[in-house]
Amino acid sequence: MSLGVPDGKSLYEENIQGTSEEQLAERYNTTRSTVHGRIYRYKQSLEESETAKFDFDEEEKEEEDHGGYTAKEKCTREEEGNKAYAYSKSRTIRTLDGLIRASETDLSVWEVKHHIINKWDVTNKYGEVYTNWQVKAWFVRKKPIDIFPDIRPVVIPLETVEAPRAFSSNKRSISTLKRAMVISDPHFGYNKDPITQELIPYHDDRVLHIALQVFAENDFDYLIWGGDILDCNEWSTHFIKRPEFRQTTQPALNEAAKFLASFKRVKPDAVHVVLKGNHDDRIENYIISNLDEIYRLTPGDDPSSEPLMSISNLLGIKRLGIAYADRFVIGSTKFIHGDIARKGGGATARGHLENTISNTVFAHVHRRELVTETKQGYGDEILEVFSMCPGCVCFTDGRVPGSEEDDNWQNGFGVLEFWNDECISHQIIRVNGNKASYNGRMYWSN
Repeated sequence: MSLGVPDGKSLYEENIQGTSEEQLAERYNTTRSTVHGRIYRYKQSLEESETAKFDFDEEEKEEEDHGGYTAKEKCTREEEGNKAYAYSKSRTIRTLDGLIRASETDLSVWEVKHHIINKWDVTNKYGEVYTNWQVKAWFVRKKPIDIFPDIRPVVIPLETVEAPRAFSSNKRSISTLKRAMVISDPHFGYNKDPITQELIPYHDDRVLHIALQVFAENDFDYLIWGGDILDCNEWSTHFIKRPEFRQTTQPALNEAAKFLASFKRVKPDAVHVVLKGNHDDRIENYIISNLDEIYRLTPGDDPSSEPLMSISNLLGIKRLGIAYADRFVIGSTKFIHGDIARKGGGATARGHLENTISNTVFAHVHRRELVTETKQGYGDEILEVFSMCPGCVCFTDGRVPGSEEDDNWQNGFGVLEFWNDECISHQIIRVNGNKASYNGRMYWSN
């Protein structure tokens, strides 16, 4: 290459402004083939994948074959959907505007996306020299139209459909299939009207009755209470004790024990578990702070029995044949009350999945949440794990102490199924006011 010859872009810009390749070669003291090659390669880089490469030799041969006249002189336009393409090879169409006019492209509908102008000198067999022009442009619609695929309905004759290849069985014939119900945060407790002495409950009887009916009418092997059985509003140190809280502990104990016994009665052979919640600890915490003399006090005739003021003893949990624990585990699924509470739907469930490969069913936040993740196990196996809160069975209208009417709480309970202790199904049964649907049946309570 000769020194001082500009790059292809500069040569191309001078060429389309009217300077011929011969003039450019003379101006920069080089050959026409050098100028021609640089311009050609630059135009190729502009066109890239959507622009057809231009063969100058072929174009020149075609022009020479026709004695220098533009027998192939033409202007074409193609349109498909939201795109259009216009092309001309002519002695007279030399600009983008000329191509737009010749192709009758309406600029109120279309806008130019990209264009290229090619120009070259042709010498025919008679020694005549003339200039040929090629102009290409690509357009897109200013207001795209909807493009619908060619979709046809599928018709499958029923007689050609093969019989199912999966297997099914009912629960009674396969003893390894187990089902669990989870009920969380009833907050048994009351406000007592100082004038009328009327008890206004925190627990929602309608939701509890629906859960009890579902439990009674379907096969269940486990019932797990997720904690905060009692609200213990009389024993709280988190807020001012209002007069409405006084003398409500005994009615709350009576009502909670009645429901625990009702669930035990309809499925006496099922495993019944009550998990400890932070509200259930309020009585013990109050005793430690203010009445430590009676902390873990037991009857004189049975000093090894449960402490008299423990939640388990006050509710008769063990006497009903119900387990009382901090957590419960089935296979790789753990049930806890939990102490995480993050703002926003699903945030707490995501928090319970951090740093664990176990499924977690939790309570505490009173929200229906369900999150699944795919993780790598300790042996590099791929695991799908989930975290779930079934909601609560207390009122969500702000009456529970410490709550507001617009708190993000929802009623519901959980149902999980296990095959050989592997959780194969987990669902939240939504209770909307006084009605719910489960297993193809509607349930409601007044």
